[in-house]
Amino acid sequence: MLAAAVVVVLGIGLWPGFGDTTLSTADIRKHIRDRVEAARTCPVLLIEDELCHGSEVLPLFYARHRFSPVWSAESGLLPRVHAVLDAIRESKEEGLNPTDYHFDRIVELLQRYHELDHIEAPERSALLADMDFLLTDAFLVYGSHLLRGRVDPETVEAQWSVERRKADLVDILFHALENDRIRETLDSLAPEHPEYRNLRAALARYRKYAAGKGWPEVPDGPSLRKGDRTPRVALLKARLTAEELLDPSVTTMSPPEEFDPETERVLMEFQERHGLEVDGVLGPKTRRALNVSAGERVNQILVNMERWRWLPQEFERRHILVDIAEFRLRVMEEGLEHLNMKVVVGKPYWKTPVFRGTMTYLVLNPFWNVPYSIAVRELLPRLKENPDYLKEQSLEWVQGWGPEERILDPEQVIPSRELLARGTIRLRQKPGLQNSLGRIKFMFPNRFNVYLHDTPARQLFQHSARAFSHGCIRVENPLVLAEYLLAKHPKWNRTRILEVLETHSPLEVRLPDPVPVYILYWTARAGEDGRVQFREDVYQRDGVLKAALISAPPAA
Repeated sequence: MLAAAVVVVLGIGLWPGFGDTTLSTADIRKHIRDRVEAARTCPVLLIEDELCHGSEVLPLFYARHRFSPVWSAESGLLPRVHAVLDAIRESKEEGLNPTDYHFDRIVELLQRYHELDHIEAPERSALLADMDFLLTDAFLVYGSHLLRGRVDPETVEAQWSVERRKADLVDILFHALENDRIRETLDSLAPEHPEYRNLRAALARYRKYAAGKGWPEVPDGPSLRKGDRTPRVALLKARLTAEELLDPSVTTMSPPEEFDPETERVLMEFQERHGLEVDGVLGPKTRRALNVSAGERVNQILVNMERWRWLPQEFERRHILVDIAEFRLRVMEEGLEHLNMKVVVGKPYWKTPVFRGTMTYLVLNPFWNVPYSIAVRELLPRLKENPDYLKEQSLEWVQGWGPEERILDPEQVIPSRELLARGTIRLRQKPGLQNSLGRIKFMFPNRFNVYLHDTPARQLFQHSARAFSHGCIRVENPLVLAEYLLAKHPKWNRTRILEVLETHSPLEVRLPDPVPVYILYWTARAGEDGRVQFREDVYQRDGVLKAALISAPPAA
């Protein structure tokens, strides 16, 4: 019923008053003033049983607007109502919900306004005042969600620490009204990042898959590879075809149950897009990824669009971007990828936090000051079992810091949790090939004490999923990254770096230019070609965010 009403109501360019009677803006203004006064004494503002989520901002806006109606004049409703309702109706394309912005109730009020021509003038003025409040609240709340996200990231990710976009939405609405650019203004508040736009396009496509039959599940069974013949191959082909990955016309020369070269090629592309081992074999991990439903992929896209809304409108000209869920580091310059390398991130119980920092220096041949938690949980038990463990691992007991630092005789130290808890004595690993930080450490001071570093455990980079660390980020090619960061430094090049590394003596080197570092978490990303890169939700964050997205929206 409401959908039909939208067609009728929104088909009118300017909605006049009833008969020859003009509307009294003075009466509407009085109703608006009364509602503003009520809002100042009551923390909850209800209009037509609809909760206004911008209840703190609405009184400020209308006081500044001298309590005048925004969406109507003496001649009737203004065309800008059409513009804001169009934008709200299409908010679902942004992964948001029109009902959060009073869409159904506003349409209902418009029906009452147009159909009940016998309505008395006072009631008509009250109705228009209610509609004015709901339309203004819809603009402010929807604008806030586009600008900063629907969910406060700190309520779902305790370790979130990236500054979100800020703007005065009251000012934004005033400018939109003055320039009569309601729709254009709302559209401009959405993230401008190409990846956000690509995800928005992908959302429509995956919603189409989910609204249809989705795709068939590939049943469990032995691993399959090129040349195999089994009915499960036919289901694999049907699954790949349903997502428009496999062109069925290309495989018509072979029987449906034959694992042909084209199916292998497409399956390898699928594996690459899902962060799996690219071997062209249908094994357990690949089968699980294939059997994630289209509806679940829609949810992945939705939560990652929200994560983009939490970020600044623009990244700096040059920055380092670490995607935790993808296990990748990229160096970006002017929007182009300059370096790309694998990383190892924190285990699920040692989660790498999401934050922004500024890299200012690196350390060649670093010491590793063992964190208290690691020392207590992992090293103390080994020290008790093996008296030579300290020497074998190049560890030493240290008291104090800086000039007052003193290396202790291990024979004089009785290792214990209580000793380490005092904070005056710590375990430290000396520079060298065994050092857990490897030979280079990249520093961007932050409250989490997380940084990038080399590692002697090179074998970890051979895994497709690389959540093995205690929270810090191990990089695949630290020498390449160091050389890049010091490229503008007159005294440093690859040869000089290698010479210092051979000394095994610690040396701190300031970067010629500070570099912003973003540690982020995406389980779905999309390219200009429309291909979506899905990743496993290694920290189980998607479900929590999805639940928050469908709960009642917070205040604007």
